[in-house]
Amino acid sequence: MKGQIGSVIIKADRAQFAQMIITAENRTLKLNDALRHPLGPCPWALESADAGIAEENQQIITCQGASQNMTAADMIPQPCGRIFDGMVMVQKIRGDQKTFAQLANSMMSMVLHEGTNSQRIDVVFDVYRNNSIKNHKREKRGSESGHKVRNFKTDKIHQWRTFLSNSKNKSLLSKCISEKWQNERYRERFAGNTIFVTTENYCYELSSIGVTAREELRSTLEEEGTRVFLHAAHTEL
Repeated sequence: MKGQIGSVIIKADRAQFAQMIITAENRTLKLNDALRHPLGPCPWALESADAGIAEENQQIITCQGASQNMTAADMIPQPCGRIFDGMVMVQKIRGDQKTFAQLANSMMSMVLHEGTNSQRIDVVFDVYRNNSIKNHKREKRGSESGHKVRNFKTDKIHQWRTFLSNSKNKSLLSKCISEKWQNERYRERFAGNTIFVTTENYCYELSSIGVTAREELRSTLEEEGTRVFLHAAHTEL
């Protein structure tokens, strides 16, 4: 299959390249200017060779240590901050037969444990919208089949992985976690930590003092992988 798609791309680029040369010669255009535009019937960043919506590029950030025995965490100066992908943290939890209050509590324990020695901890969630390219991909791979929960206050989760396959559940779960963490009974657990947690377009700062909505971190970005850069820049302020 990959070979076939590769052939399609090569053929499309070859035909488009020939047309661009002819156009450049007839209209006295500079070929260098013409080649700045993408080859093919449409930009490959938007559409794949099989006429489907292209997969988004994933940003991968690595940190190389001076020594092979040295981890990235060892190289971080103190005090420091940590930024977590909220849904990745959720995926680590064993959520079967747990209530949502228990899930929020387990998630808080995990975040504080992995954020040890970090004065600031950011937990950033994806935003799940119906009208988006990402949602189209979920529907295409059949990931909207998970059962929907009706009552987040009393219901226990059955079939955790199936539950997480539904984007509406994940959206409601991220809201539930944010709301639970804003509860006053969590404040004593923060100690010297400050936690920034997102829910939909909003971001809240949580500390032992109280809860503050941070307008400068409010964002319409859908992807957590993009929104983390906003939070990383904010740590420098």
